Amino acid sequence: MNTFRLQFRFLAPLFLVIALTAYLTVPLVDKLSLRWTVRDLNSRSQLITNTISENVFDAVTSLDKPRLDAIFSRLIMDERVLGVGICDHEHQLSEKTAGFPDSITCSVADEVANKSSPTLKLPRGSVHIAVEPLNRGALSLGELILVHDLSYAETRGEDTRRYLILFFVILGSVIALITVVTAHLSLRGWVT
Repeated sequence: MNTFRLQFRFLAPLFLVIALTAYLTVPLVDKLSLRWTVRDLNSRSQLITNTISENVFDAVTSLDKPRLDAIFSRLIMDERVLGVGICDHEHQLSEKTAGFPDSITCSVADEVANKSSPTLKLPRGSVHIAVEPLNRGALSLGELILVHDLSYAETRGEDTRRYLILFFVILGSVIALITVVTAHLSLRGWVT
């Protein structure tokens, strides 16, 4: 009974500290992961806009809707791009793809895109919204809106949480085992 009480004295504070560390670490890792994902999607949105802006500009100015639809159709073939739209100077959605969420208007997109974390919760899941200007020299057509699906990031976050909790459980078990063995050896040394 004495050894159990002695082990408990060693292990209770240890498990308390490990549980507290895990409790504080998991949300921090979630925030970091989301921040990295958002930064990557912002860069990706700028790259997409820089790549297609000339073709979109030509298609819109020449009123070539089939060409614009073809450009947008190729973009939404990417599994992470949910929808693409163009906001004109009157702040109206002049063009959009079939998968573009109806709840996202030009003003909603601008408001969300200007946040530090440009994400929005929709009924079908979280999305990332990027708004990039469509310019050619001094001429401007408005803004290109890109809506990315964030379900993969949420799945990645759940996996990270699971692995992190498993890591803390294993770490706590190893430290507890070392503590108990050390306590037994110390006790045996003191008794002899």
